[in-house]
Amino acid sequence: KKGDLREIKNWRPVSLLCTDYKLLSRALSSRLRKMMDQVVDRTQTYCVPGRSIVDNVSLIRDILEVSGSLGFDTGLVSLDQEKAFDRVEHRYLWKVLERFGLSPGFIAKIKDVLKLGQVVDTFQQISSAKVNWAKSEALAVGEWTGGLPQLP
Repeated sequence: KKGDLREIKNWRPVSLLCTDYKLLSRALSSRLRKMMDQVVDRTQTYCVPGRSIVDNVSLIRDILEVSGSLGFDTGLVSLDQEKAFDRVEHRYLWKVLERFGLSPGFIAKIKDVLKLGQVVDTFQQISSAKVNWAKSEALAVGEWTGGLPQLP
């Protein structure tokens, strides 16, 4: 990543995930991609296959140029919410996915993928240990029935 490398937010962790996790994530992504045009507004260009953020940059440049040539005072505000997905309430997300017609089974698979990450994150926060995925493997010994503990 770019920026001051003394700040942890400017680093990207290297993650080594098991093959099952990678296959499941890819399958879910592939199925979701088929409905992206119906769900994501055409003005959303970032991270949507077949669209480019350059299109929005060009549009903004053209709007500023035309409004300037017509004598309008024009300003621009650009907002970016860091780690936006982390700020989304997951219960709301599940309801949105239901509303778009995704099956309960499909939504459950997405929850499973996220749950593994939450369990590992919680373990690392509680124990102050870091999981070295190069030397570690996640083994499911039973179904996870409890919730994740609330951290201060």
